[in-house]
Amino acid sequence: MEEGRLAPILVNLQHFRAARDLPMNLEEAKLQIQEAKRLADLKTEREKDEYNHYIKIKDDPLPITKFNYKVNKTSKVTTMRIIRNNQSINLKIYDKFILKMLGFSEWLELHDLESKKQNDTNDQLLKNLKAKFQWVAITAGKLSIPAPPQLTTFELPPVKKKKKRKGEMIHEVFIKENIMVDGM
Repeated sequence: MEEGRLAPILVNLQHFRAARDLPMNLEEAKLQIQEAKRLADLKTEREKDEYNHYIKIKDDPLPITKFNYKVNKTSKVTTMRIIRNNQSINLKIYDKFILKMLGFSEWLELHDLESKKQNDTNDQLLKNLKAKFQWVAITAGKLSIPAPPQLTTFELPPVKKKKKRKGEMIHEVFIKENIMVDGM
């Protein structure tokens, strides 16, 4: 979403459930269906805005050449120091770093640099980057948008879909009476 633009207020769906208890006429049912469709459209639009934001954003046009990623073991706060274009003047320090502070192209640059190193903290960064790449692929699929071509170079594990649980009602009739037939 753009800066300064307020997110639309989504109505809580609890009142739809409560309305089932009361008798409803056709107009009320149509209004509820329209409201549910409107909410679904708003959710899709919000997801699309977020997706486009992370794909297009780039904090700085210069390429990332060095970085240092540290995790404080006691407070679990992460700090990222990024040097761009091999110039110390282009040093930027992110306190309380999260990957959402950077865009997709910067995630790719970090992954390329990170895959060359082997550290325990860097393994966590690689894991987080792969999760972000998976999020991009899944969101692109949901929105029927082609995924960025840079994702084809990564071996993303297949998405594990949760199986829907279906409640099955088993109807069995038990006869508990002895039936005697006379006449033969």
